[in-house]
Amino acid sequence: DATLLADLREGVGSQADALGLDHAVVHDATTLAEVGAALEGSRPPRRTVSVAGDLPRPAVLQVPLGTPFGALTRHCGGGALDAAIFHNGPLAGLAADPGAAVDQHTRALLLLPLDHLLVVGQTTPRTDARRRAASACVGCRVCTDCCPVHLEGAQLQPHQLSRTLALPAAGPPSAGLLAALQCRGCRLCDIVCPSQVAPAALVELARHRLEQQGIALAPTPGSATPRLHPERAGRRLTLGRLSERLGLASYALPALPARPMLPAEIHLPLTSPGGLPRIPAVEPGQRVAPGTALTRGEATASLRATMSGRVLSIDPDDGIRIEVA
Repeated sequence: DATLLADLREGVGSQADALGLDHAVVHDATTLAEVGAALEGSRPPRRTVSVAGDLPRPAVLQVPLGTPFGALTRHCGGGALDAAIFHNGPLAGLAADPGAAVDQHTRALLLLPLDHLLVVGQTTPRTDARRRAASACVGCRVCTDCCPVHLEGAQLQPHQLSRTLALPAAGPPSAGLLAALQCRGCRLCDIVCPSQVAPAALVELARHRLEQQGIALAPTPGSATPRLHPERAGRRLTLGRLSERLGLASYALPALPARPMLPAEIHLPLTSPGGLPRIPAVEPGQRVAPGTALTRGEATASLRATMSGRVLSIDPDDGIRIEVA
């Protein structure tokens, strides 16, 4: 991604294409180890998921794809009704519900009480964020100074967008407003704002409206190799400082060893990662083994069972539910 490309330019002083890495696919070591184990047949595909936050027994668990979030939190002693679940950390957004399941992208679940500042902030209506920006934003540039996209050389400047979006003017989108399309939703601007304005919510709203209008971010000359901000390294936030700003310091834990966990059920979606529907190839009551094709069709890759068990139900919304044997 753009951050990795910027790190490469900064650390090596060379472009990815010059090194033959412009089309490289990058995986973390955990994913490579899990893929290797699956290919060797030593176990069905697993995901290593950290489950932390407001829980009696935080843990790092190795679970099959399709494990419901609720099963993970209950295993760690947490409830589902009195807490909010953040999928892949506090900056990635709230999970839909405890019934959502582990997929290829799941790395962590964070449970926070409903009155935590992060939960309140992400459930505040965008109209409130606009009013707050109109009255409280002083243009101090702190959000822009910490914006990873801006530090990588892009045109995005959250402090300018906050003022523009809080006090909108009539007319076509300006070049500054179009920079909202460059936002990657990391929400660091919200975290560092001393006035507790929510620039990320406003930028997200602008990006959504531009996309609805069919406006795309057109490449400009030189945009393939933007010039890094000269103070990029010094303006990055440390994990410790970020944890304090997010109100998560009390949940800090030492490194925990990963341990296996088998759920009672797994839920596998009938929608492909690209959003295409999958056609079931099994029926309720049918027994399946790891690797059994659960769907068929030429438009999408076959969905395969990750555990042995019995098909409980098949639903377009809930997917295929399998009782683990």
